[in-house]
Amino acid sequence: MQEWLQLMAEGSETAFRQLFDAYRPRIYTYLLRVTGSADIAEDAVQEVFLKLWKDRTKLAHVENFNAYLHRMAQNQAYSRFRSLAKESLILAELKDTTFSPQHPEHELVFKEVREQILDLVGQLSPQQRSVFLLSREVGLKHEEIARKMGITVLTVKKHMSVALRTLRKEIANRYTLLILFLIKY
Repeated sequence: MQEWLQLMAEGSETAFRQLFDAYRPRIYTYLLRVTGSADIAEDAVQEVFLKLWKDRTKLAHVENFNAYLHRMAQNQAYSRFRSLAKESLILAELKDTTFSPQHPEHELVFKEVREQILDLVGQLSPQQRSVFLLSREVGLKHEEIARKMGITVLTVKKHMSVALRTLRKEIANRYTLLILFLIKY
């Protein structure tokens, strides 16, 4: 194990792949049990391993990798729960407002928001944009997208995860004040 960690800390993609193949099922099972959702568990697994790769230089000093990886998975699950809770609260608040797309002023806001979101999608990398649009607009599953684009399912999931994170961050940055305004009035 320490050898894998040392190699990965040095940037070995092969060591990372071996580590991923060895630990992914365990982490996925844990996250599925904790979250109760296959989609959330799968996304969280991708986030855990993406973070593991980004922070790989620290791995050479990890003494108990099982505990380290378990803590990362646990933190990711909590992060997902917090994020979902925030989204649920915002949606519940918006549902209670009189904000309606049939109201002329509100219709303009909806059009502007949609245009801004399309602009953000256009700013994604070509691969991320293709994966996002095939998933969200065409309705293809990850396996279908992988076949269509000639890439692995893991790559599709990575592109989708990065695209969604980018869009959420940008939307939150642009519209937090608008949402707070709409909730208040």
